[in-house]
Amino acid sequence: MKENRNRLVIIAAVGLLLPLSFWGVVEFTSRPKFCNSCHYMEPFYESWAASAHGDVTCTKCHFEPGLTGKLKGKLNGLYQLTKYVSLAYKKSKPWAEISDKSCLRKECHQAQKLVGPIQFKNVKFDHSHHLGELRRGKQLRCTSCHSQMVQGQHIKVTEATCFICHMKDRSTNSHMVNCNTCHTDEIFIERGSELRYNHTTVIKTGKDCQSCHVNTIEGNAPVPLNQCINCHWQTTFFERYDDPEFLHEYHVANNKIECVACHTPIQHTIRREHRLTGEDCRSCHLEMHTEQARMFAGEVSGLPHTPNPMFEAGLSCQSCHIFHLESLGLGETMVSSPEACDQCHGQGYGHLLQNWERRLEEMESEVGSYLEETRATLDGKGKLSPPLELYLSLAAKNLLLVTTANGIHNIKLSDILLEQAHDLISQALQNTGEETSLRPYVSSGQLVPSDCANCHFGIEETVVDVYGLKFQHNSHLTNGVTCTKCHSNLQVHGELLLSREECLNCHHSREELACSSCHLEQSQLLQGQTPFFSGEPDLMWGEDVSCQDCHLVESGLVRRSAELCADCHDEDYPALVLKWRAEITTLIRTWPAERDRDVVEWLTQESSLGGHNAQAVIDYLQSQAQIPPRP
Repeated sequence: MKENRNRLVIIAAVGLLLPLSFWGVVEFTSRPKFCNSCHYMEPFYESWAASAHGDVTCTKCHFEPGLTGKLKGKLNGLYQLTKYVSLAYKKSKPWAEISDKSCLRKECHQAQKLVGPIQFKNVKFDHSHHLGELRRGKQLRCTSCHSQMVQGQHIKVTEATCFICHMKDRSTNSHMVNCNTCHTDEIFIERGSELRYNHTTVIKTGKDCQSCHVNTIEGNAPVPLNQCINCHWQTTFFERYDDPEFLHEYHVANNKIECVACHTPIQHTIRREHRLTGEDCRSCHLEMHTEQARMFAGEVSGLPHTPNPMFEAGLSCQSCHIFHLESLGLGETMVSSPEACDQCHGQGYGHLLQNWERRLEEMESEVGSYLEETRATLDGKGKLSPPLELYLSLAAKNLLLVTTANGIHNIKLSDILLEQAHDLISQALQNTGEETSLRPYVSSGQLVPSDCANCHFGIEETVVDVYGLKFQHNSHLTNGVTCTKCHSNLQVHGELLLSREECLNCHHSREELACSSCHLEQSQLLQGQTPFFSGEPDLMWGEDVSCQDCHLVESGLVRRSAELCADCHDEDYPALVLKWRAEITTLIRTWPAERDRDVVEWLTQESSLGGHNAQAVIDYLQSQAQIPPRP
């Protein structure tokens, strides 16, 4: 009796302990740390721990939902453990499949949450099109795009898969390789201020992407037979090598096989190409534009790599050289023009090209003159020794490269080359003890921030009209006023931030700034020395009356009216001022149409109608009215 009771106790204990032990083993082996107990799982464990899924247990993804999925997962785990203990794992890479059911379970990436576009880098992406519809007639899985091809990246989107699917056989699947399929106009407009180049103008004008970005796709993702041999050694597997429908269903739909495991990758990126593109060009222009190519790519020996920003963006020569000289009766050579700039950057950008050409021509001429004069001086005095000849030869080499390669292909590098040439000439003179008459070379890069100087080369020499005043960039840049003090790129590139009042507040609060720095015409007229005539200085100038004496009152700076003159002069003076203005207005209105109107426009720009020197203006206009116009 006692033995039976003991037997029952043992059976009950075993019956209780076995399920508890089984549950404990199941629970322990389901923990991520158990997976890491096999050393070859360490890199996979580390990438999981550092990923966005680091708080999700391994079995949550690797076991399908439900009891059946868990049992299948445990049996597969037991199989993997057997391979590890028997060392069979060394003969193959660890392999695991994740079912879409695991990804799309209710508490994870529920299917409803995947409807609608999301942004992936510069691409608008919609999961519903890829999971809910056949792509190229084939069913995709979550792991078709999210995989671990690259060690250390856990369930990351592999762009190589996107490229293979969208760009293979692109000649017969043009809708799949259309740039706007992924790179939508909205992306470039919404993020215009974040990107190096704002594509809004290009989008509005309908310019084709390939007109600027060439050779962005390389390869066609074939499947070499030796790729199959890496996994399948039985020859029977090769009988359906030419059946892509079967191969994709077997490898992609039914098994988690990454695309690049079979296909050779397709490269899709912006390529920095500085050779002429297109066989039509190369057939005639073999190695004819090497200097321009070197300049564009910023590849000059002895200098840091300084590429043109458009080269960095992958633009080709034909992105700018879009016009045939044939239309001008000069042949079929492709040329650029200010209109080419306007097509991509918007109306008015063509003037930048003209600024570059003007400024470079001035600098080339100046450095060239210095070089000729220095060589003639040293040679005439018998001081042109071989070491000094080397200095001048190197300077001439820089100058020749800029002129031959047409420096506008890389204005920043041209600036550096010309500055270096200037320094070499100066050094040659210094080494002989000769006095140098060379003006210091001030490069655009020294005054203008590099990002701005890439395009606005020579802006320091540009004078523009702002709020009715002549604005000199040079005087502001040399006084430490940066581009961003006045301009912004947040909404519109180069938008002027400051109002007229803000400009005046800055200038009028600085006593060291001369009024003539902005009011040049008024200053010239006061002194009687204008670009068109010379006369007696105004009485105020001779009496050392300052601008502030007339224009500064208790309420602040004012635009002087005739009535205010009575503050210092007798009560009849305002009427006299009005009489002068009326007489000048009549003389301007009756100015003969056949005469040069520059002086009239200058007086209009000066805007005081002679108020700063009425007698000089009246005398000049009356004298000119008596001279018969030139035939």
